[in-house]
Amino acid sequence: MLLTPGDMGPGEWSDVAHVLTSRGHQVLLDTDLSYDRGILSAAGTQLQRLHDSTFWALRGVQHVDVAVGIGMGAGPAAAMAAEGRARSAVLIDPDLTAFATTHPDNLDQLAPDAKLELAAEIGTRLEPYADNLTYGPLTREMVDILCGVFTADMWRQRQADLVAHFLTSRVATDRSLRPTPANLQASDWTAAAATAPVRIWLTAGNESIDTALRDAGLNVTLTAWGPAPWIQSPDELSSAIETTTDPTIP
Repeated sequence: MLLTPGDMGPGEWSDVAHVLTSRGHQVLLDTDLSYDRGILSAAGTQLQRLHDSTFWALRGVQHVDVAVGIGMGAGPAAAMAAEGRARSAVLIDPDLTAFATTHPDNLDQLAPDAKLELAAEIGTRLEPYADNLTYGPLTREMVDILCGVFTADMWRQRQADLVAHFLTSRVATDRSLRPTPANLQASDWTAAAATAPVRIWLTAGNESIDTALRDAGLNVTLTAWGPAPWIQSPDELSSAIETTTDPTIP
């Protein structure tokens, strides 16, 4: 199983990777990632590494049963299914930038109010760190804000603890390092999802997104999980991932 991280890096997958490994699965998680052109190049960085045969040779495999991506990791996961490296792919709350670009009439559906409100609050709380956002580095205080630790959601503290080292040491915030067009294109999972065995799992509260993606002909499941099930519900998510590797299940 290949797990591709989102914008917070591989730490978010730690709990699920542990559960799957303890159940006897071989898990490929690239813990040596670095986002050298900032978070927006996350997909491009991963895809470049996945296209390097050395990545696979070092792990002793050439293919996986399933590639699972979250957020900006959706593009690389879908690409692996389209390119035959993975039998199938699962995208959990995939980054919607590419879809929104090609479906501008759905913009209202793709931005639930609760997410916009949290993003606005995070932006306000990050204002004192303007210089860090421009020149780096990301600090632990900034990571706590980015993860929304200030909310009443207790799981967000766990998220911050898991991702802090990656964000503070393996993400370049130098604004002169612009994501390349290839970096941005790598986040587009929509073409692969239209032709390859790709499933999209949305967490609860994303009913409007579910409708928009279904209307576009994509294979979508709206789950009962709360935000970030890879942290809140690792056992349940691991069981669901295991199910996708059963060839008898359509």
